[in-house]
Amino acid sequence: MISLDQGGLLLFQSPDDYQFFEAQTQEVFDVVGAGDTVSSVLAFMIAGKASVEHAAYWAQLAASMEIQHVGVVSFTKNELLQRFEFGESSTKIMTIEQLCKTLPSELPVVFTNGFFDNISAGHLKFLDQLKTLNGFNVVGINSDNSIDEQKGALPLLNERERALLLSAVEAVDRVVIFNELDAGSMIRRIRPQIVVKGKHFLNKKMPEEKAIEETGAKLEFFPVY
Repeated sequence: MISLDQGGLLLFQSPDDYQFFEAQTQEVFDVVGAGDTVSSVLAFMIAGKASVEHAAYWAQLAASMEIQHVGVVSFTKNELLQRFEFGESSTKIMTIEQLCKTLPSELPVVFTNGFFDNISAGHLKFLDQLKTLNGFNVVGINSDNSIDEQKGALPLLNERERALLLSAVEAVDRVVIFNELDAGSMIRRIRPQIVVKGKHFLNKKMPEEKAIEETGAKLEFFPVY
């Protein structure tokens, strides 16, 4: 078994019997820990009497998750199964605690937030503009309970569905669901360098305004569609 870092994994049994397992990720932040992850999962699977091919597949899936983070991180069996079920986009969905541990230091953190219910082409165009800031883009979404408390009704799409849709957007690096009425607490915790709002907030009072001022984040306004 040969680890190829972001290139994947080679299972070599003989010159006539070998198999490549490609890395199942589109973004690579750090290959540190990938080899250790492969070794750990291989040992676990083979000890459980799995075939070497089956063990290699799961080892590469785990390594693909590892290289999406800066530094060495651990994850649970449920997180690995979630990646298997939903694909790469689901690994972008994190708790605030997980996010704070894995924020990259070499890129400016860009933050935006909203309900993102009944997601439209306008939402996608707005999010696509985040790429122009050349940062690490974090989207905070209100939980179902948060929306219900503010609107008096549950959203059309539940929080898991909204998070999955947003995580599939290329420009979005991480998605976090928050329970508060606004994103002020989240801004204080992740301390982004840039906070993005729609231009309809220009010259209007925003609930996160104090948090933005306290953290010294630069405020950008993007067109909404």
